[in-house]
Amino acid sequence: MDAVAFALAKSIKVSDDILIKKSNMPLAFKNGGAGGVNGKAYVFAGETSSTIVANHYEYDPTTDTYAVKDGSPGGLKSRGFCASLTKVYSIGGAIGSMGGDERNLIYEYDPTTNIWTSKALMPVAMRGPGVAYNPNDRMIYVAGDNKLPMYQYDPSKNVWATKASMAKARNGNGLAAVGGKLLATGGIGDNDYTAELYNPTTNSWSPAANMPRNRRWHTSMGIGDNAYLFGGYDDFVNTNDILNVHIYNVVENKWTFGTTTIWEQAVGMMPALVGDKIYTFGGAGYSSSVVQSLCHEYTPRKIDGLDALLGWLAAN
Repeated sequence: MDAVAFALAKSIKVSDDILIKKSNMPLAFKNGGAGGVNGKAYVFAGETSSTIVANHYEYDPTTDTYAVKDGSPGGLKSRGFCASLTKVYSIGGAIGSMGGDERNLIYEYDPTTNIWTSKALMPVAMRGPGVAYNPNDRMIYVAGDNKLPMYQYDPSKNVWATKASMAKARNGNGLAAVGGKLLATGGIGDNDYTAELYNPTTNSWSPAANMPRNRRWHTSMGIGDNAYLFGGYDDFVNTNDILNVHIYNVVENKWTFGTTTIWEQAVGMMPALVGDKIYTFGGAGYSSSVVQSLCHEYTPRKIDGLDALLGWLAAN
């Protein structure tokens, strides 16, 4: 091997993913929403153990502190949520636990003005849908709640479009943007192990590799070519809370295991991407149902120095 390439290869360092406990939220709640914008996370309720609440907090990772912000509108729980480059979105949700309590509301939060704005209604009402912002086309995608189609929202035009249908209707599923595509994962029933990819360019779905474990009511977050799945539970194996982070790489179409998470946050947690870290807020353990105020910082595993080696090899 060339001396330069050898030196570059020797300098490569692999860092495992890590989970660090951070300051608790001022209030314990679950099934709300969160999103990261301009270096901060915005977390909005949700429900406590007894009631729907509108609390809304700004979390600053640099100081590990919370600030109270304008309360989230709608009186909703089981929201879908995501963040664009500059705004945070609350999508769908429900006013109760009965059939017919679902809503087709969407609200946009602007952190610079601390104002929530009602936007164009969704084509259908949905409880707890999977929601993801795709940075490649700057669209928001929504899928789940036993609905087959993918729904696309254009924030710049405030319009909805109905897209191609999944292979099977999913409920309690995750949705994450990975490499310009959307990964729908798990859900209730025979979908639990399965995953499928939506390609916005072709408006089509294709199968993805099955997950390592059946999973429902989890949350997912995409970073580059990887999707990270947190929490949820396995209703085929003694309703176990799922503790491992599962990581999907869209280039390899392969799943790997990450670090162990906290079982108390298994369901109803709210993740936000800030920089290259994912923060998980609130939630509850499925097996215990105790609502939490917990916050954890997740740093994905890294391979430092690999890009330098690949760049040198490509040039030589």
